[in-house]
Amino acid sequence: MNVFPVVNEGGIWYPTGLNIETGLRYGQGIAVRFNKPMGENVIRSLRFEPSLSGRTENLNEESIVYIFSKDPEPETTYVLIVSGDTRDTEGLKIGADFKINFTPDLPVLRVLSVETGGCKINVFSAENDSVQVSVDPAAGHIDLLIHFSLLFGLDERQNTPQRITISPFFPRTLPPVALKYVNWISHDRLFLRWEGLSAGDEYPHYYKLTIPGGRGGISSCPGSYMNENIVINLEIVK
Repeated sequence: MNVFPVVNEGGIWYPTGLNIETGLRYGQGIAVRFNKPMGENVIRSLRFEPSLSGRTENLNEESIVYIFSKDPEPETTYVLIVSGDTRDTEGLKIGADFKINFTPDLPVLRVLSVETGGCKINVFSAENDSVQVSVDPAAGHIDLLIHFSLLFGLDERQNTPQRITISPFFPRTLPPVALKYVNWISHDRLFLRWEGLSAGDEYPHYYKLTIPGGRGGISSCPGSYMNENIVINLEIVK
């Protein structure tokens, strides 16, 4: 039995040439090749631990392909199991369950640093911690430079800046903040300027910087996203 990643091109599945243990990438499927023509129940022979949704299709008499409806999670080890009850065309079972471990080659997007005014913000601090950021009272803007761990594709560079937000947090009467300037200094460094922030006189003014993570958050390319949101509370000072 042979198990390997495959990629679909023009409706045909082709082997990628990489091993299944560490070579499965975004948008690919898993092919299983037996050494004999298989019976009809081979279409129900595969399962995964943890569970992965998808469907199995026949490639030919000796091979099947598992097509994911949602890509596996990055940095997660799965077990592919071929049931020992799977039969060939003569009705003979393969015997014992066949198992193989694999970890998808799906890089996780991370924020390496956030800088403002030449100072780095600790993006790994607790959400309820606040970071003091100075603002020019006349201009009322702050500049942020975000350094990511992966290079962003063209579509992702266009979509990402609008997904990152700074919103007034306290007091509730603070006016909205506007994103005024965007510049990708490189494919992994994003410069952003927000206007409308102000420092408090009688009490502190707080704003919340949010870089959305998860499958619905920002991504550097299809399949590469942050595990969770990054939220940084900013205390604006003069």
